[in-house]
Amino acid sequence: MTIALIILVGLMVGSFLNVCIYRIPREESVVLGSSHCTSCSEKIRWYDLIPVLSYLMLKGKCRKCKSKISIKYPMVEVLNAVLYLILFYKYDLAVNFYIFATMASICILIAFIDYEHQIIPDRLVILTLLAALSYRIYSSVQSNVYWIIYDGLIAAFGVFLIFLLLMVFSRGGMGGGDVKLIFPIGLMFGVERIAYVLLISSVLASIYGVILLITKKANRKTPIPFGTFLAMGVYVMLVMGHL
Repeated sequence: MTIALIILVGLMVGSFLNVCIYRIPREESVVLGSSHCTSCSEKIRWYDLIPVLSYLMLKGKCRKCKSKISIKYPMVEVLNAVLYLILFYKYDLAVNFYIFATMASICILIAFIDYEHQIIPDRLVILTLLAALSYRIYSSVQSNVYWIIYDGLIAAFGVFLIFLLLMVFSRGGMGGGDVKLIFPIGLMFGVERIAYVLLISSVLASIYGVILLITKKANRKTPIPFGTFLAMGVYVMLVMGHL
């Protein structure tokens, strides 16, 4: 019963994430206004908003204009549910589960928005910071070891400074959004584990860049949405790392 509930909540939150991914870059409200087809602007009925199921029933097409619905929508819903389920198996319903599930959902937003628009909205950086602070404060109080907070702060300022220098000396090779995002990620993972996040992110970004070059879809000057790969590094460490 608990597993079914976790999956259901994960899918529902994933559906809301889709709204955020579309609206936040366009500076639209994520709570006001009905969902609508991006092609014909037809209001989407409630029965066409059921996560995954509606996409399958509609065969991936708008009910009215029959335009194709991006596979991204069910993909985000399933990804969020899967991450919730994995985190549940790893942490049960402890406080860390709720913090990490929140962080995972925020990172889904960052990954898709940065990939599609090459921006990382400040509000998402702030949400990431709040999640990281919650984890550090809870962990220090729970274990009565306040060095945990200092460890996070040292990592946060350290990687922030490194990214800031990279942005300055690379002359645009590193985006300002990446510099801001790395601070809360460093705070979340601390001195030891932030190195793994950066390693994973860099490897994935490099693979992506090589694929683009081989397929001639980009050149050496094409910007890489590194925030997307930072988010992926966070996913891996949340699931595999022992926080």
